[in-house]
This record gives sequence, C-alpha cells and structure tokens, in this order.
Amino acid sequence: MVSCPVIIDSEEITGVWYRRGHFSFSSVENIKDSSIRRYLINEEEKLRDFIDNIFALNFKHLNRYEDNKINKLVTLVYASTVGLAVPFTFISSDVKNICDITLED
Repeated sequence: MVSCPVIIDSEEITGVWYRRGHFSFSSVENIKDSSIRRYLINEEEKLRDFIDNIFALNFKHLNRYEDNKINKLVTLVYASTVGLAVPFTFISSDVKNICDITLED
C-alpha cells in the first residue's frame, strides 16, 4: 500500500493537541541489520523529540509527546509531595511475593 505524504504549512498551525501515538518517518521493520535498525529508531526518536519541542516553544499546546515518558513511580512521589493521597505501592519482580502480599490484605 502506498500512502500520499501529508504536507502541512507551519504558518497554518495555530495550536497542537497531542493525544497519543507518534510520528513514523520510515519503515525500519524491513531492515535486516539490527545495528542499523537500532540506529534509525534512535534517530527517529530524536526527531520526534525535536518536533515536540518546536511545537511546545512555538504554539499553544495541549499535552506533549514527551508526556509518554512519564514514570509512574516518580509521579507517585510527586503526588505524595504535594499532599495527594497515594495508595500503598509495592514493587517486586517476584510474582509469589506479590501474591502473598495481596492475599494478606
């Protein structure tokens, strides 16, 4: 399937609403060499970050691509710091340990 490129004149942009997802600039799945594929994925990520920052600096915006990188644990600490009620949080890589804790409650 061939898709037509979308061309947007930046002069026509008045605001940006980022909901979810990301831009995809190339199809790296078809590249066999894993080191080249990782390199291109990394470059795409840098380009997405750049575009997100350009939007944030130049346009009114609602949410940002950068918001995808939120760490839930960091968010819980911030919430607690500002006085929000934060539920008991238990972190473990041992499934049995998690099951034992939930069965005790």
